[in-house]
Amino acid sequence: MRIRLSLPLGLIVGVLLLAVACGGGDETPPPTAAPPRTPVPGVEQSVAQTESYRIEIWTGPALTMMAMMEAFPIMSTLDGGQPVNRHIEVHLYDVNTGEDMMSLIPVVRITNQATGVTRELPGDQEIGISDGVSFVTACLISEHRQIEPHFGDNIYLPDGKYTVTVDITGETASIEISL
Repeated sequence: MRIRLSLPLGLIVGVLLLAVACGGGDETPPPTAAPPRTPVPGVEQSVAQTESYRIEIWTGPALTMMAMMEAFPIMSTLDGGQPVNRHIEVHLYDVNTGEDMMSLIPVVRITNQATGVTRELPGDQEIGISDGVSFVTACLISEHRQIEPHFGDNIYLPDGKYTVTVDITGETASIEISL
């Protein structure tokens, strides 16, 4: 008994060759980075990238509304004896998958370009609180925006130009900001 194919043999072979050349559909597609998120009005966003991470720095006014501070008391109200006047956020993403990298605590340094003075935001909550300074994990601990987890805190920074350096797992990115 003879079976007749309804599609020409050349078409079938071509489709099979194309499937093999394209990986046969068995492989998962390569990861794609999530698009940068858009901050709320009044918040500035700066972006840098290392080999493995996309880093977004968001700066805006300090979270000073009484209700906000009561809801999230871990956020700093004083920074080195100065009342906080800014809020800084550090968003970290895997450059390939776009996944939030909240399991890695970055080292964040802020350098005043006019004076050359550099300060590091402590990664440890206890050090930040005991020294009366802002610390990098305050936003994450307070969970003030659970839908968009990030590092950062309220901070005191006078108007000026700054370089924010973020180190994560041995990779460094620097971002210049103007306040």
